[in-house]
Amino acid sequence: MRVRDLRLLSYYALSILIVVLLHVVSAHIANEASACHMARYDRKAYQAGGTGQRPVLRVALCEEAPYQFWNASGVADGLLVEVFDFIARRCGYTVEYVPRARLSHCVQALRSGDVDLILGVPSYNSFNLEETVELYSSSMVLLGPAAFSEAIEKKVPGLSVGYNFHTLSNDILYRIGDTPHVVSSRQYTLLQYLQAEKADVIIVDQLIANWFLRQQEDTAQKILIDFVGTIQYTVAVGENNRALLRELNTGILELRLSGDYSGIVQRWDYSDSTRQVVRILWRLVIFLMICMGCAVAYNVIGINIRRVLQREMEAKTIELQWANETLAQRYEQLQADAELRRQIIENSSNGLVLIDRELRVQLMNRQAAKLARADPEAAALRLTELHRFRELVANLKQDIFHPATGTQSLTFSLEPVKGQKEILRGRIHRVISNNKIIGALLSLEDITFEVQAAQKNFEREKNHILNRIIAGIAHEIKNPLMSIRTYAGLINEKIEDPDFRASFAEFVPRESDRINQLAESLLNYAKPVQGGLVYTDLFELVRDCAYLSGVAGRTPQIRFQLYAQGSFPIYANPNQVKQILINIIINGIESIERRLLDNGDPGLSLTLRVTAFVEGQCGFVEVWDEGTGMSEYVLEHCTDPFYTTKQKGSGLGLALSNQYIRENGGSLEIKSELNRYTRIVLRFGGDI
Repeated sequence: MRVRDLRLLSYYALSILIVVLLHVVSAHIANEASACHMARYDRKAYQAGGTGQRPVLRVALCEEAPYQFWNASGVADGLLVEVFDFIARRCGYTVEYVPRARLSHCVQALRSGDVDLILGVPSYNSFNLEETVELYSSSMVLLGPAAFSEAIEKKVPGLSVGYNFHTLSNDILYRIGDTPHVVSSRQYTLLQYLQAEKADVIIVDQLIANWFLRQQEDTAQKILIDFVGTIQYTVAVGENNRALLRELNTGILELRLSGDYSGIVQRWDYSDSTRQVVRILWRLVIFLMICMGCAVAYNVIGINIRRVLQREMEAKTIELQWANETLAQRYEQLQADAELRRQIIENSSNGLVLIDRELRVQLMNRQAAKLARADPEAAALRLTELHRFRELVANLKQDIFHPATGTQSLTFSLEPVKGQKEILRGRIHRVISNNKIIGALLSLEDITFEVQAAQKNFEREKNHILNRIIAGIAHEIKNPLMSIRTYAGLINEKIEDPDFRASFAEFVPRESDRINQLAESLLNYAKPVQGGLVYTDLFELVRDCAYLSGVAGRTPQIRFQLYAQGSFPIYANPNQVKQILINIIINGIESIERRLLDNGDPGLSLTLRVTAFVEGQCGFVEVWDEGTGMSEYVLEHCTDPFYTTKQKGSGLGLALSNQYIRENGGSLEIKSELNRYTRIVLRFGGDI
């Protein structure tokens, strides 16, 4: 073959290669766009009910783009929506999405039966829902202006932090502490707060942050300052819908094992990935065009066929070397990923214990070994042999390996070491492989500081009420003391008068007993809350609390009424029940005082009524006041922690009352109308 023919052949080959690469670029873009379009088109037809007579699942969701939102066509869209549609089709369901403004509204709709499921439930929510396995996980990052990055690293005080408490673990919330903060029920709203400079930095899902910043003009001014943690999104089902929960878990695992899951996720990062591919291919095209120009130059100046073949061999050698280096880098990356996963498990702030069906410990990370005071490398170690976990084993309510058993949550104490008591919150997840339960994963979180902080908040709220009661008692004992002083002053004059001696013997002991009763009631209430559940008389507790609280609110304009005759035994912590009752009664007194102050009429009198009664097997305590009442919004949030309408309130009174009433086997119901009344009813079960 002549040199000229070889030269022409090289020209043709390079030209064809360039055309093929350009075709690959255009085909890749067209295929990605077509895939996204077809996914949205099919989903629109699917959500519109075009799948026949399949059963319909009503799914509640609150918007958090790009996970779940309503697109311009009015169709539910997003990463989680597309994933769930795929799972629902596999399980034979049609989906009807129901919008809700907040996660709490979604939970209310689920519990009232208006919807069957909640999509996109964050992992650290506080609603105690029945949830599927992980649907998608992402990173939580600290996002803020580039100007604050140095201040964050130096921990400069005064910066305000925005966050959604459903997306953060308790240890992160504890580290925030008293830092000025802004809380929102939606992460997208936090980004708007950051944009409007209502918060200096925010803690937000990285995918949501990237989606939001792409749509802003000043994206360069916002940077991801630091990695905070991870967040998982799940699907919540109703309490009595275990069959649907198992079916969805199976569908999620099947999807994740297939290649469709990664395809769905990549579509929501379509623009960035496509641009990267295009840039690489265009650089390769330019490189090949340069090579073609060099080949033309060499041929023009008379390069012979041997040098052409030698150059081709060298190019192939370089390509093979590049391929080998790429494989080596990929292998190193896989090793680094495996080591990263191992370090994440080993350095997790939660203790992790993996057991098999025989309760043999297969894996125990450093934190779990520290809590158990055990050697994680010990062979044939069983969960029942970990002495510090005896209460955990004893509190397991049912067989954790039974197919009908879901995720268990429980709180327990470790056996004290050197007198130090530790309290843990545990979650037990079943491990399933090939549709068989092969073991369980125990996730243990140390909540000792959280419990201690709650106790401090309890004492702070108690001291606030105690100050008011002390002021009332000081005023209440003034009259008896003056009367006793008067009698004492008359002793020398009328000691021989029999009527005086009889009056003295009757009046002075009675007034002394009255003062003693006030002092004893105050001392009993001021004692630290100790002990556990015991049998006690609900009506007697009501009478004691009403007597002590009534002293703090005894004015001519407040009519204090008590109806608590009889008795009713309950199994509860009497100190906590007293705190609940006194807190509610004092709130009613303060509400009446505010209404009297706003009214300004000295002749107006309002009523506060405390009633204890029995219906069936239950005991009830009703506290009814004619105070300022509450609006619908305040009524909805009055039991949320740190929510208050008082200028100096802590926002913990009703939140702690609601927590304590549930810990003592009771329930709390609140009804109110603004500027009319507030009615709070406590319900306790009877004697067991």
